Amino acid sequence: MGDLPQAALTVAVGVAVFVAGQLLLKLIIEPIQDFRRVRGRIAHAFAYYADRIASADSNEMTPEQRREAADAFRVLASDLAAAETMIPVRRLAEEFGLLGPLNADVNVRAELIGVSNFVRVGDADRATASAEKVEHALRLPRVFGRKHPAPTDT
Repeated sequence: MGDLPQAALTVAVGVAVFVAGQLLLKLIIEPIQDFRRVRGRIAHAFAYYADRIASADSNEMTPEQRREAADAFRVLASDLAAAETMIPVRRLAEEFGLLGPLNADVNVRAELIGVSNFVRVGDADRATASAEKVEHALRLPRVFGRKHPAPTDT
């Protein structure tokens, strides 16, 4: 009869550990992974739509092509907002570097909306400037702007 309380305690501890693990997984780990996936999709979109961003003011691009690129960045801004909202301990996750490197000086969602708006209206300079800010803020691989300082003449 002494083994029954020990077995019950073992089962209770096992269930508690399982529940705690699931809470950690669902409330912290999965939302952080989703945020990182969105960052990856943003990097992909910059590489994929680089020509449309850089030549948004060109007559070679059709209105449909502009709209497609603009819509893609607006969706990414919305997805980023949703992913950020789902992280209940966002500030703590940022402190521990769990979200990857971030530059908090830039409102990334607003700049992504800017890319969308500027591509839609055909303002390549402002679209590229907003894209550069997003790349810098999320520390994405550079598609726009310089990767390294210009060489100096010596």
